[in-house]
Amino acid sequence: MQQVDQNMVTLESGTRLRTESTGFGRGINWRRMRTQWLPGYLCILPALIVISIFSIYPLLYSLRLSFYKWDFIGPMPEFVGLHNFQRLYQIDEFWQVLRNTFYFSVGTVLLIVVLSLALAMVLTTHFQFVHAIGKKPTMQKIYALLLTIAMMLSTACQPIQPAPAQGTIPATGATSLTVMTFNIWGGGANEEKPVDETVAAIKAAGADIIGVQETRLESDPCTAESCPATGTSVAQAIADALGFYYYDQTQENAALWANAIISRYPIGAATPNDLGVPIDVDGRTVYAFNIHLTDFPYQPYQLLDIEYGDAPYLDTAEEAVAAAQAARGPALKLLMADLAAAAGAAAAFIFGDFNEPSHWDWNADAVNAGLQPMVVEWPSTLAIESQGFVDAFRSANPDVVAKPAFTWTPTGDPSDPEDHHDRIDFVFAQGAGLTVEEAQVVGEKSPEADIVVTPWPSDHRAIVAKVRF
Repeated sequence: MQQVDQNMVTLESGTRLRTESTGFGRGINWRRMRTQWLPGYLCILPALIVISIFSIYPLLYSLRLSFYKWDFIGPMPEFVGLHNFQRLYQIDEFWQVLRNTFYFSVGTVLLIVVLSLALAMVLTTHFQFVHAIGKKPTMQKIYALLLTIAMMLSTACQPIQPAPAQGTIPATGATSLTVMTFNIWGGGANEEKPVDETVAAIKAAGADIIGVQETRLESDPCTAESCPATGTSVAQAIADALGFYYYDQTQENAALWANAIISRYPIGAATPNDLGVPIDVDGRTVYAFNIHLTDFPYQPYQLLDIEYGDAPYLDTAEEAVAAAQAARGPALKLLMADLAAAAGAAAAFIFGDFNEPSHWDWNADAVNAGLQPMVVEWPSTLAIESQGFVDAFRSANPDVVAKPAFTWTPTGDPSDPEDHHDRIDFVFAQGAGLTVEEAQVVGEKSPEADIVVTPWPSDHRAIVAKVRF
């Protein structure tokens, strides 16, 4: 009698087939599986290594870096936890990019799936041309070529995204930036205001890089001869609200009074006198310098017999120039030393509250229009222009009578005999092929300001310029 093999089954046709048991631990030939699978894994191992090195590791490392603050230039990063994500969520452009990505992803995925399924259904129906393709090698090659071309076109024909409004590199290779100088008067805190109004003014200007003066409070008392800064800087609060980087200029010297530089782009290590920083703008190095020169003695008041501390009155332009050089010359020496760091940079900017007018604004036209009492070749702006910098506002608005652009002061009446309104806040720019496309005053009302922001937080108006280089 023949023994029946339990692993044999008989089909209705009478054919007997051997089957493998599927019970756990029985019927699986592990040695044969290793023999069959090992060559396959060895074949894909190089690809797995490449993917791990160039895709998986960078992804995990980028995720790790997202919990740190680092400019990729300075020393080791500082752990900040979820702070970067909090700043990201406060940037309006982030949500726009997220929406665009969602629409694009959903749209393309649905389109590809629907078209693929439709094409599959058509190709699997029993049309005559399908049978012809299956039977004729030439038709098969033509069909494969058409599919390849279709896939190439689907990859190449992606929608072209419009360039962002600020800080972009256009197709020509030039960079466009919006830069701003802003004496923020303690971020509004001198009037017991939060930084919200200051942030609103910067947003309205659309600035990418901002030189900020007076990030801290004026002391009490604050006199013409002595008014040290007090309290903490509001630079970080402003930068956090904007989702920007910032650098507090904490060194104490003749060119600084509670200054900071705030930037849409990463900021590097400061120059020796703490007056400037390199900024990485889409791979191009730009330097931003930010100064706040002394307001005592203030030569326009001296020429107009307006009392300010114990400063003596002056009678001539020569006396005013000499007094200005004595007051601000030491600070300018520090600036000139730091400017050497910007050699070779794509562009350099000098922001500041100079507490001294420009020679462009005290010219014969201004005197004839009654804007100024006499022609004066103010030395501080001349010294900076001698280094190849251009006055951004006057470059775009050369007519001083049509655009006097008084940044000092929105808090008083221009006809007040105890004050004198003037342009003492500046943006200077330098760079190979740099052009100033537009420059405007940001302030509390028109016609004094081109960009109106109310309520206005400061006792200075701001200057903003759009440049291309």
